[in-house]
Amino acid sequence: MYTTLPTIAVVTLPVGGLIGGSLGAAAAMAAALGSTLFYEFRHCVEHLRYTPRSRFLRRIKQLHLLHHFHNEHGNYGITNFFWDRMIGTYYGHAGKVPCSATVFNLGYAEEECARYPWVARISENKQ
Repeated sequence: MYTTLPTIAVVTLPVGGLIGGSLGAAAAMAAALGSTLFYEFRHCVEHLRYTPRSRFLRRIKQLHLLHHFHNEHGNYGITNFFWDRMIGTYYGHAGKVPCSATVFNLGYAEEECARYPWVARISENKQ
């Protein structure tokens, strides 16, 4: 947060101030903080051992886990994959792109693979 809050303030306060004075600056800052909190909450849920009820959110989680445990050079989205589709970094399943040589360096080493084999299964990674 020590880097996020100042960055949000530097970007939103001047723009909001130009558009709507001090009230505009406050509104822009509040909107940016709300968006950031929503984004961080969704990112947290993606990493928890929790299955969302919504089919859409389950799909988002599956794609994001592929980002972490199959190939970290795609599926960057947390709340949707619109921008991944726009810039060509979206892949719908592990068979679309090769497994990255560095993906397990993100914290999912052999010990974690043995403890959480379901992650290896969803990434279709051949151990």
